[in-house]
Parts: sequence; C-alpha cells; structure tokens
Amino acid sequence: MKNGQAISATDRIHIVIDKLVHKLLVENVSGDDAATYSFFVPAQDIATSGKLNIQTVEILSPLTDVTAVEGTKAVIEATISAADVTSVKWLHNDKLVMPSERIQMLAKGSKQRLVFHRTFATDEGTYKLCVGKADSSCKLTIESMFFFTVCVASSFRPHLYRPYSTYFVILQKFIS
Repeated sequence: MKNGQAISATDRIHIVIDKLVHKLLVENVSGDDAATYSFFVPAQDIATSGKLNIQTVEILSPLTDVTAVEGTKAVIEATISAADVTSVKWLHNDKLVMPSERIQMLAKGSKQRLVFHRTFATDEGTYKLCVGKADSSCKLTIESMFFFTVCVASSFRPHLYRPYSTYFVILQKFIS
C-alpha cells in the first residue's frame, strides 16, 4: 500500500516474491514516489511499513582534470549536495571502476573521492562520477618517469666516463 492505497505492479513498480521474502522495487523514482509504504498479511497478523523520502543529489563542485606522475598517488574529487552517499558509480572510459587495494572510492561528508594509491599508465583516461541523475567528468593524465645517469669525462683520462649523478626526469607528452 502507498499512503493507505493499494498499489499494483507497473513498468516501474515491481512486486517481487521470493519464497518468504516480499519486496517492492520502484525504478526511476521521482518526488511523486515519496510516501509511506505498508505491507499487510491479515491471515498471519503481520504488518510492516516504511517511509520513502526522495532526495535529489546535485554536484556542487565538479571533477577537475588531474595530472600525476606514474607510480605516485592521485586523487579525483567532487563535492555533492548530500552527505555520506555510498551509492555513487565511478567510470573509467565508460567502464565501471572496481575498488581494490590500489584504488579506493571514499565518501566523507559531501566529498566523493577516487583515490589511486599508486598510479599506472593504464589509469590514464576519462573518469566520470555518477550519482543519481547527475554526473561529472574529468581527465586523468599520467606522466611517465624515467631514470638516467649523467656521465662526465675525466680531465685526466678523456676516454673514461664516470657516473656524475642520477636524475629523475618527467617526460611530457608533446603534440607535433
């Protein structure tokens, strides 16, 4: 029942019965679906009810492009209008991102974060945060890091070279 009125299954509302478990599944909810829903089994004298509140979630601070050096930490972050929402989806090049030891999805207050504890070149691409009907996208760029040794010629023996120092160099991508 919805607000004391009997309801029937539709293309959006499904009544699911699995042995002793009865469920009401409402798809694509809107403000009109906010109500008190009840379930009665008169023969067993069983009743339960619950109130459905509909909250619209908006993105207050969208994702911004991030650049990280391969092997370092990177954080992609957005601020949404609701606190501690855990039902968000993160997509990488339109494929669902799954959490792992290396990649975490964190919700702290109204902040939504995708944290890479160590970036790989394969992490580069477009990321999208989907929450409710709102979404935001950004690009993650991964810069490669290479090591090389600079050698200097000895003034006494020009044919001998010795290592002078090791440098870290970030190779940036140039478009010709």
